[in-house]
Amino acid sequence: MSEELYESSRYWQSRYSDLMSDYLKEAEENIELKKQLKRLKA
Repeated sequence: MSEELYESSRYWQSRYSDLMSDYLKEAEENIELKKQLKRLKA
């Protein structure tokens, strides 16, 4: 594998994992908000 290709795939893998962790964090926060809303409504 050429060096450049290797570097760019490394870059995209780290970008992807950053995006995924941000996404998961937001999803967790949304779940928490929904739980709190349910508690308020109940």
